[in-house]
Amino acid sequence: MTSEKINGAFTLEIPEGFEIMSREDLRKLYQNENADRWGMWDRERHILITVAWQCVNALLSFLADIKSVAKRNEQLIAKGYANNDYKMEGFFSSGTGNLRMEGYRFSYTLQGIPQKSETLLTKLEKNIYSITCVRRAENAEECADVFPAVIASLKT
Repeated sequence: MTSEKINGAFTLEIPEGFEIMSREDLRKLYQNENADRWGMWDRERHILITVAWQCVNALLSFLADIKSVAKRNEQLIAKGYANNDYKMEGFFSSGTGNLRMEGYRFSYTLQGIPQKSETLLTKLEKNIYSITCVRRAENAEECADVFPAVIASLKT
């Protein structure tokens, strides 16, 4: 496996079968020009893992409770997917080493295809990072170990 440095903040391992997404792929997927995003995908198994980050001011970074940030993020996602059969499946905690993460799982339908998603959020220095894994519901069980393995590989 190879590893990739994300925004100069941490590295993660790229699982076998995954390729790093180009800027153009990310632009098409998210339909915007946000440069503060990185992604990889396994096209054959239909698994997508993205990392997005947002710089917050020093005071907000100091005060931000990552659990509250995760809850607010879930509310925004729920609103955005309201017309796509959005279903919240629960909050959870994770982490590796000294990195504490809070997240949530949800399902939705996109272009008639049921999807499963997990998002984990963490705070590093002045940035809040959102790491998301999306996979088709039909292969969710088969690919259930991919995202936890990527999270376990994170090194700051």
